[in-house]
Amino acid sequence: MKKSLSFIIILISLISCGNPIANYDNKKDNKLEIITEGIRLVNYGLKSSHVDVNDNNTLTNLWKEITSNKEVYSSSSLTPTYIIGRFDANSDYIENGRTRTKFKKCYVYKFENKAYLSAVYWDNKTGIGMRIRYRLIIINDKGEEHAWYGGGEDINILPDKNTDWVKYDFLFGYLKVNI
Repeated sequence: MKKSLSFIIILISLISCGNPIANYDNKKDNKLEIITEGIRLVNYGLKSSHVDVNDNNTLTNLWKEITSNKEVYSSSSLTPTYIIGRFDANSDYIENGRTRTKFKKCYVYKFENKAYLSAVYWDNKTGIGMRIRYRLIIINDKGEEHAWYGGGEDINILPDKNTDWVKYDFLFGYLKVNI
């Protein structure tokens, strides 16, 4: 009887452990599609506005509204012990007292089935051998800072609608989006 019971327990464990708990479709959430025409409902943090996607001044002002002088946290708990950096008044990202990434331009991308305001940054600090220096950032309604890399290594050539962005497999941080 003990052998049968042990066999059944082992069999149940193998079957239950062999099945994934959740089949998260990471590729679905990583897909970006640039929006280049029209007036769209654009999401940024918890806010949204109808915006002409080619009006860079308005897009820049909206981006600065959610990032300027804001802390970036490593945890969604948003407590002071988890501050890892901050955005300055120009929306440049400051890390350890230095400008890590420099704000360059805004675009609108479809991400997670919504039109999101995004910002392109020039990375002043990359690892050895890393030639791609541009980052695309989207802050969703949960305050999650999603990031992609792409666009090359020339500070004078901004990424455009043909840029192939590759998503990082981790979040860059969290912002308070309810203030």
